[in-house]
Amino acid sequence: MKKWLIAGSLVVSMSCIGSSYAVEPVSTTSEISGVAIAAGVGAVAASSVVAGAAGGIATAYQMNEKMFTNCPDQQTACDAAKLGTYTGAGLGTIWGIACLAVEGANLVGLASIGSMVGGGIAAGAATVVVAPVVAAAAIGGATYWVVKDWSYVTGLWPEATPETSATPATPAAPAAP
Repeated sequence: MKKWLIAGSLVVSMSCIGSSYAVEPVSTTSEISGVAIAAGVGAVAASSVVAGAAGGIATAYQMNEKMFTNCPDQQTACDAAKLGTYTGAGLGTIWGIACLAVEGANLVGLASIGSMVGGGIAAGAATVVVAPVVAAAAIGGATYWVVKDWSYVTGLWPEATPETSATPATPAAPAAP
């Protein structure tokens, strides 16, 4: 509860500081408080990425220990899935960093990311945190399915067969008597 109270008071104080800038000139004290708030918001965005990376790695580790260990019949698929879970965690983390780099590591950036999923700032932070977890599970599971059922996957597309000529062969000339 304290976290939500701190986040809420941060948002309210930022809006109050922003409205006070419109009326009076910026003083040194205002600049310092604005920089402190910006640093705090940047820390929130950065901690979202760190929490997401940790969650993605933890998800990959747990999936590998519980689901993809001791696979007597599909060891190749399990080994590929282990690599896939860590790859997914890494890609989800890179996605979060890229989104924050493009949108900005501030409240507006988090709100912009949150608007992609139908929310606001909290949804943006949650999306950055959850993306590596979802990517680890999705890519690890998809890798396992593709490698395990490779013959089924390749059977979805028929192999190219050589085409036969549509014109009939020309008959040989009759032998001369």
